[in-house]
Amino acid sequence: MVYTLARRMLATVEDAEEAAQDAFVRAFRALPRFEQRARFSTWLYRITYNVCLSYIARTRRSAAVIPLEDEPMDEEVEDVGTRMDSEHLRDRIADVLPRMRAEYAAILTMFYVHDQSYEDIAAILECPLGTVKNRLHRARAALRAALGLVVPIEAHEDTAS
Repeated sequence: MVYTLARRMLATVEDAEEAAQDAFVRAFRALPRFEQRARFSTWLYRITYNVCLSYIARTRRSAAVIPLEDEPMDEEVEDVGTRMDSEHLRDRIADVLPRMRAEYAAILTMFYVHDQSYEDIAAILECPLGTVKNRLHRARAALRAALGLVVPIEAHEDTAS
């Protein structure tokens, strides 16, 4: 789980391997301070997430970020998760995720790959539940845009006379 999160957030396999190793070393050193207020996996995810953000800040990979087009929250769009069954699409997603904004790649990985709940993700990211839902929505939109997926939105007929 640590390596998968690192691989989705970082651009190269080498960086992901190094970050995963660094996360395990940091976790081992911090183990005496683990207070069991959260699950161990949540705690380890948080360490990994922070390590990856540090790597990104140091290497300044922001030029490789896929731009996010703002999308209204109330649009009815097809959930990207329901379309992940296609092996070809999975391969494309695996190629795109490391180039996305780190926070979006991380949240998509936690939610779809590791089946983390909204509450667990909120604990990992240390943010409110609404923020998690908002970021996940924006991450899905960014992923659709990056993959070139066009999702038709049915026009609502106005029945008022």
